[in-house]
Amino acid sequence: MKQYCFSLENSFLQNGLVSCLEEMYNQTMPVIVCVGTDGVVGDSLGPLVGSFLKEKNLPAFIYGELFNPITAKQIVGIKEFIYKTHPDSKVLVIDSAVGDQEEIGLIKICDQGIKPGLGAKKDLPKIGDISIIGIVEKRGKIEKLKSTRLRLVYKMAQEIALAIEKHIVFNIVKESKIKSLTKIGKLQKSTKKAN
Repeated sequence: MKQYCFSLENSFLQNGLVSCLEEMYNQTMPVIVCVGTDGVVGDSLGPLVGSFLKEKNLPAFIYGELFNPITAKQIVGIKEFIYKTHPDSKVLVIDSAVGDQEEIGLIKICDQGIKPGLGAKKDLPKIGDISIIGIVEKRGKIEKLKSTRLRLVYKMAQEIALAIEKHIVFNIVKESKIKSLTKIGKLQKSTKKAN
């Protein structure tokens, strides 16, 4: 298992997340599942990321946002839907999490999916192939998620969404360069044959 951690205060956060996505999630048409609810501030990271990404109109399948969140109750159904609709795709899942006091503000990216709801002691199935989680609150009483600082969750969501956007745009540019070079190569071959 590969896992990388970045502090929200780290000046290399963006470059680090983009590099990790490039290493772990090299997919031309991303499938992104953003888990959480806007009903609890500490659990709204996923829906915020989903909303930020949808606003950008990126070439990606984005599931879960503020106006249509994917909550714990929907995980089983959405997992079935995702894997039937995108059977050959790697799924990137975004969620908030709880951790130790010193972990609050960390963003972790891992080459494995997650089991949403662990912090609330829920037994839900694993979803995703790659995961990005933001540690938003101290492990303990789940009620604390209701009093999590919105600015922390919002800033994490902005940073995660921006890194995903940069990754997608980078892959589009890379893909178009490859197509252009392939087209030039074919053109050169046909010109040589004609001569």
